[in-house]
Amino acid sequence: MFLQKVIKKELLTINSVAIEWLEVSKNTCKISTHQAYSRIVYKHLFNSCISSIQIQRLNQIDISKFTSKLVEDKLSERTINDI
Repeated sequence: MFLQKVIKKELLTINSVAIEWLEVSKNTCKISTHQAYSRIVYKHLFNSCISSIQIQRLNQIDISKFTSKLVEDKLSERTINDI
């Protein structure tokens, strides 16, 4: 049983973690905050260059490419920090 959980965790992608996090945050923050989180995740994270990367394989280069794309898309510094 423990091994199955470990294997599953190793296969987690950025998208799957984001979905899980949104589910948890539903119960721990105000509705308006959750809606803002959801907008950010669906608009900027899903279908991004990092969305399908496994968590264990995410590295600084991936994050730099992602943030560079956000800058290229002319998002404000505050929006990028919120993401």
